[in-house]
Amino acid sequence: KLKSTKNIKSSGTDRVKTIKPISFNPDDTVKELHKGLRDISLNNLNGYKNVLKLIQNTYDTNKMTGMIVGNLWKNVPSDKQNEMKLVFEEYIAKNYIKRFRKMKNVDFKELETTKINQNYTMVKTILKIEDKENIKIDYLLLKKQSGWKIFDILLAGSVSEIATKKSEFGSFTKGKTIDKLIEALRNKNLTILE
Repeated sequence: KLKSTKNIKSSGTDRVKTIKPISFNPDDTVKELHKGLRDISLNNLNGYKNVLKLIQNTYDTNKMTGMIVGNLWKNVPSDKQNEMKLVFEEYIAKNYIKRFRKMKNVDFKELETTKINQNYTMVKTILKIEDKENIKIDYLLLKKQSGWKIFDILLAGSVSEIATKKSEFGSFTKGKTIDKLIEALRNKNLTILE
């Protein structure tokens, strides 16, 4: 269920801020992502900033980047962690735009939701492309104060996105900093949508 949107007054001003509804249900987070991806393929979700917002609403990129970088992450200064998180969010958003704007007649089918424990859940789905291709996609979600967030995706039921990225980015995290990885992602982000 979604928590209703509340209007609150900012302290010292009469301006009203709208608080985004918090998803207390992991299925809602996955449905929000799927709606956005469907909209990309239909050209209804235009602009990089809108897709970036979708990623920020549905993903826990802080946990993802920490898992990808590994043991080094806890020694990385918070400003660098934040920089890494931002370039990684851009990377995810642009890759979704690249993939889904080429796909037509995209639909998602939710198969089942499995509670792993109080804070972790898996949502199993199928991506259907033009009624010809079915791709199994399982989402691992973590319960946070801001609602349920995706932190890993298993393609074909077994290929972890985190494990794939850890392997792909590993050569850039061999030192004591993540500067090389941030630079590599920045460079990659410049060419994804070309």
